[in-house]
Amino acid sequence: MKPIAKPKGISLPYPKTSQAPIGIFLLCYVVSMLLQSVTAYSQTNITAIAQSYQSTVETRTYSGTKPSTPGLVYTNATFNYGVASGSSNNELRVSSFTAASISHSFLPVGTQQVVFRRVNNTGVTGARQLVFLEGTHTSNTTPQVFNIVRPYEDDMATLFNGTLGFNAGTDNLFCNTGNGDGNINNIERVDVIFKNGLKVNSPTQAGFALFERGVNNAHDAFAISVILEVDGSGNPTRFSRVIRVGSGSYGTTDLYGSGSPKSFVVLRKEEAQTNLLASAALTQNLGGVYFRLSDFNIAVNQNIYGYVILPPDFVPVASRGLADSTRISDFTNSTNYPTNTADGGTAGGIDLIATTGVAKVTGSNAIEPLGEIPTIPTDEKGTPTDTTTTPVTPEAKQKITTSLPEGESVPSLRPSLLSCTTNDLTITATTVVSVAFVQQSTTKTNALGYFTYPTSNPPTVAPDKSQIRLIFPNATDVANGGGLSTGTTVELGTFNAGTSISWVLVENGYNTSLNAVGDGTNVFYSNPALNPTNSATGNKYLVQFYDSTSNSYMMAWEDAPNGDNDFNDLVFSFKSSDPNACTTCNRWLTMNWTEASNAGDGGLESISLGDAISQYRYSFIKNDGKYVPNEDVLDANLVSNYKNQVAQRNASRNGALALINYIPTSVTGNFTRKVSTPVHLLSFTNAIDVEGVNFLRSDNSNAASVLVMKTRVKPYDHTKAICDRVVGSVIKNIVAYEVDGFNFGRMMMLRKDGVYEYATSFSIAISGNSRVARIQADWRATAAAGADTLYNYQVWSSDGPVTNELVGKILNVFRQQGYQLEQPIRDNVVPSVFINKVERSANLLKLYVTNNLPTSTPYNITLYTRPNENVDKRTQNIRGTLQPGNTNVVNVQVFDHLEQSVDFSINRVVVDHTYAADTRWSTDYKREDVIMNSWTVKNNANRNYPNNELQLMRGFAINFTALRRSDVSVYKLATVDGSPLNLNNFKAIKFKAKGNVTLQVRITKKSVQNFIHQYTKEITVGEDMQDYIINFAELTSIAYRNAFDASDVTSVVFLIKYPEYYKKALYLEVDDVAFVQTRSQQAPPVIVTAPVVAQPNPFNGACVAEFNSNTEEMVTIRVTDMNGVVIHQQLAPAYRGRNAIRVQVPGKLNSSMYKLNVVSPTQQFQTVTLVAGNK
Repeated sequence: MKPIAKPKGISLPYPKTSQAPIGIFLLCYVVSMLLQSVTAYSQTNITAIAQSYQSTVETRTYSGTKPSTPGLVYTNATFNYGVASGSSNNELRVSSFTAASISHSFLPVGTQQVVFRRVNNTGVTGARQLVFLEGTHTSNTTPQVFNIVRPYEDDMATLFNGTLGFNAGTDNLFCNTGNGDGNINNIERVDVIFKNGLKVNSPTQAGFALFERGVNNAHDAFAISVILEVDGSGNPTRFSRVIRVGSGSYGTTDLYGSGSPKSFVVLRKEEAQTNLLASAALTQNLGGVYFRLSDFNIAVNQNIYGYVILPPDFVPVASRGLADSTRISDFTNSTNYPTNTADGGTAGGIDLIATTGVAKVTGSNAIEPLGEIPTIPTDEKGTPTDTTTTPVTPEAKQKITTSLPEGESVPSLRPSLLSCTTNDLTITATTVVSVAFVQQSTTKTNALGYFTYPTSNPPTVAPDKSQIRLIFPNATDVANGGGLSTGTTVELGTFNAGTSISWVLVENGYNTSLNAVGDGTNVFYSNPALNPTNSATGNKYLVQFYDSTSNSYMMAWEDAPNGDNDFNDLVFSFKSSDPNACTTCNRWLTMNWTEASNAGDGGLESISLGDAISQYRYSFIKNDGKYVPNEDVLDANLVSNYKNQVAQRNASRNGALALINYIPTSVTGNFTRKVSTPVHLLSFTNAIDVEGVNFLRSDNSNAASVLVMKTRVKPYDHTKAICDRVVGSVIKNIVAYEVDGFNFGRMMMLRKDGVYEYATSFSIAISGNSRVARIQADWRATAAAGADTLYNYQVWSSDGPVTNELVGKILNVFRQQGYQLEQPIRDNVVPSVFINKVERSANLLKLYVTNNLPTSTPYNITLYTRPNENVDKRTQNIRGTLQPGNTNVVNVQVFDHLEQSVDFSINRVVVDHTYAADTRWSTDYKREDVIMNSWTVKNNANRNYPNNELQLMRGFAINFTALRRSDVSVYKLATVDGSPLNLNNFKAIKFKAKGNVTLQVRITKKSVQNFIHQYTKEITVGEDMQDYIINFAELTSIAYRNAFDASDVTSVVFLIKYPEYYKKALYLEVDDVAFVQTRSQQAPPVIVTAPVVAQPNPFNGACVAEFNSNTEEMVTIRVTDMNGVVIHQQLAPAYRGRNAIRVQVPGKLNSSMYKLNVVSPTQQFQTVTLVAGNK
């Protein structure tokens, strides 16, 4: 969550002024007598109010000591505010009042501010905060307790700015001396300023109300004047005549009514203090007076800018007159503003209620703001009164959460979302547009709005605020103190073709106290040309994408310039009554699940398991997605062990102690538990049993997984951190968390496909028949101690809290089995130094290291290297120094070597272990048919590493004799984990070879399921070493007529054909294999017409066009009659691979046959004949 910069008012300290040597008592007495003889010009006492409490989500508790008088004395008293006070009646707002038998309401003005003008005196210097808040004082307990129902607020200017402080205020506002509790201040004037001004339409129906805490018919005096002009900084420069109010002008009505008298606590804080401290506790009543603007001689159509509240001794009595207003400006003039004002009802003792603003006769248009965003009807929390509810599924919210993770930069994570020139919405036909609130991850009180413009004339400058229309004045949910819930919807109205809608977000625009939208901190627009600078995002603060599940667009905002750019601070959805009546950039960028990886994949990649892993991955390619261990190639002991373990596992799987019972059966949410166990791990790891479970969403996408491996003596050390970094994942951060008092670490990992996962690894160790289960959650798997039995867990999900919940449920499983859990060692769950990314780049191993230590840190790397598949590992040490932060890159020269294991040490302690590898050259054949004479993988010390080639490291030589007709394959996976590699930037494969064989070069694709349908090219290899190059355009398939598409390559296979010769030694030597970006000149490109299938056909106006695309581009789907007349066309995105696009022909089908064409700028597609059914 981002911190809120809470809007503050202004309190201006001024230097101490000279004091006249006059007896204070005598001065106060004379002023009091003279003031009582002055008759006020005009005011009306307030006889009734409409008030209501609002609950708050804010809470605060602290201890405080006030050791001496004046005022209360206490030691370590407890102060409870807001929620902590135990009351839900927290902030009291007055919405309307009655004066002269007429109802008046406050007008929200978003740019209002309150300024306290200060002049230091002998009693107070600096900005003393002196407030009273509704609450109680319990003095007969130890410690004493102050329960204050209002939220904590120690800034007077903020407290007084608006109408939410009706049970709060300031004590002895203008008193400079003489209060028995020490409650005095240095305030000489209070300005309530509307910096953009207000236009007065009816001065008899608009005005100002002031309220005072005190005794009925004995309230305190003050003076007041209207601000007529302000300067460029918003400071008042010209004023109306002054009206003076005596202590008897409030009337006898107690405005708190049945709730009177109220209990208050008076609190003070000096500039150097941290918290408010109580100085008094009391109960009193409430009175109020109202001033019409006409009382100040304000005219119709005149603009005003607020009002000032003055002390009752402003201007000595003897010199008062019509010119008083000219003396208001200089509040530092001690002649006009005495700095020794005493306490008392006719002096400086006014206890002003924290309610300010302009009022008007209810229902009238007597006064209106200038230069403000027009208001809309809302409740007291800024929620529009005219709303409906649109369902937003939990799945849609989770898609957003996992697609836009908190704190992760969109420019780095998904830069394509920022590719739009503008995110404005263009209306192409009459339609109704509505906007719904979805979620927030900010605590700012932002405001959402929009403005419109002719599509043909887009704005080049920001609009005037009067042009902006509010949607959600306070775009804050209930949990953060607002009134919105997921799905709260506002209908914007009907828009016609040729209109564009530009979205607007006002950062911190909503002022809770004013219940209005002001200037805010910044204003952001969907058109980046109007925005403040943000170099990382191209001045963009909004990204949009289409959610097909709800048929609506999502708009996700970043609400801070140059912030974390995660674009999840506020998310809304918008939709049109006619989906085809509007367009926006990224219309077709569909928001999909960020799907967690499958438990059935298992954690594999680790040193010394390379050949077994390669065989496992290749088995999936060769056997149509099934694992069939090749007993002719794998070590016989491994295969035997695998079969025994599987047999034992199957025999015990249904018992009470079966491993599957050590995995939770559910997780919060609408998920289905599906067993997906990677049994193959038993063939080449130290696991004696294994189980895996996925928790699936309703669309069968995976939300979370649990994998548990049971081992003896030694822990299972192939953790997700080790495995996933090998295959391109990046550890973005590691955080500590507790479950039932036990500590764990959770990694946020960014997979190479752009998906985030939140993973935790730990083991539970049990010795013998002990009923104590020992939790081991150290970041380093190698740090875990051995035991008779270990349950090794890997838990991950696409949402961090789900991972935490699953860990807690795993612990409960052991409790239910009767184990007592303990964690005797405080595990190192969050390392200070770790490798966040491992990258193999040509002949370099790149280690990206995060150093959370505050200083430069020496490191040592112990590197265990296997140069090739036929030799043992070698060891070397590398030393260097890390700088603080996550920008350290350690480059290690590894040439064309096969694999590296890294121990990364700080101060001789291994803090991280990881593994890196090139893919292996492996063989595949039947032992009963082939005698393998020799098999060698060779390094090439003279290899070059050009940037425009993707090299398949090392070469090989194979010599074998076939006993019967049988093929032998040598293969290399495209990636370590067997995932597909996009090679569309390459045009051919080249290599050097010699031998006496017919060679079939096969490049396998993930999208081709049947192995014999893969694309191949057959060549004859001669006995002299020579260069070969095979263009991708030359590859053919016995099943597909399409040209070879290199977007999903999984492996390269050199298959040696053995057609005729039995019992003859064959050999093949291959080196310098690489994918290249230029094709051989001997093979011109082949243009292939790709097939298109339309279903259903016959059709009733709607069908789905299915086709394979070689590239990602926009295509046009065009439907014509048999004469070529276009009756429908639509623009749609085509993605690499299979596409299925829904086509809807509007209106009645008047012909019996039609033609459907897919029109592409780069590809050629077949034309489909559509037969019309009944419509």
